Amino acid sequence: MHNFSWKTSFFIILVCTVIIVICLNKAPSPYQAYNPQTTVGNVFTLKIPNTKLVLLGVTKNDLDEARKLTLAHDTQGLAKLAVEYRIILLDHDTQVRVIEKGFEITRLRILDGPYVTMDGWTYNSFLK
Repeated sequence: MHNFSWKTSFFIILVCTVIIVICLNKAPSPYQAYNPQTTVGNVFTLKIPNTKLVLLGVTKNDLDEARKLTLAHDTQGLAKLAVEYRIILLDHDTQVRVIEKGFEITRLRILDGPYVTMDGWTYNSFLK
């Protein structure tokens, strides 16, 4: 656990809240048609039209919690998940490899950027 001053913690939460608000205003619904091209081992680019960031849950439960908070427009809750490292915010166009395929969500390994080699879960509709 990090020992941040209250000012540092406030700043981190504020920055995460702003990023999440931007994503909330532009993110499409994750409930789109199943993508049959999503097969284990394939490399994809994360894409959401008109946004610069894509959210990954560290676990399936974290992704589900982020979905609920997104639907509730709870930016403080999403910021808390980010500060607790339960969600990862990736740049649009990040390269990922499919590790485990599901009908609605898929486990990915990040191939570039600051989170390279980390795994996370996202919706199949975000894979292009």
